Amino acid sequence: MTARLFALLLSVAMVAGCGAGDVERGPYVRQNLALLRSVPAIGHAHLVRTASEPQRNGDGEGPIQAYRTTLVYKLPPGTTASEALRFFHNEHVARGWRVVTSGVHHLNMGRGEATSLQVLAGRGRVYIGADYHCSLCLVAR
Repeated sequence: MTARLFALLLSVAMVAGCGAGDVERGPYVRQNLALLRSVPAIGHAHLVRTASEPQRNGDGEGPIQAYRTTLVYKLPPGTTASEALRFFHNEHVARGWRVVTSGVHHLNMGRGEATSLQVLAGRGRVYIGADYHCSLCLVAR
């Protein structure tokens, strides 16, 4: 009976993400949200969703090393993906961000040692992802 109870508690702890070495979610996500509050918004865009996902090293089975927090906005009618990306590019470069990579529908930027901001645009939406201390990112220094 004790062995079964131990196995049950262990499996519940594993499913709940109580692994040793995980970064603490609350403080990490609060820092990401503070970073996202500093991101200028496109006029008349409507916030649709906010989500934070854990980031693990390599194979995805190690401890949680970071959280990426993403805001999803519905763009105003008539705003194209390229217009949205151009807006974020111009606003952030003027504020000291570096463009790390860019493409037709994405823009990856870095600031400081390990701050990462990713903007994806398309189908009338823009996704702005942030990691204030991106230990897993390839941020050009």
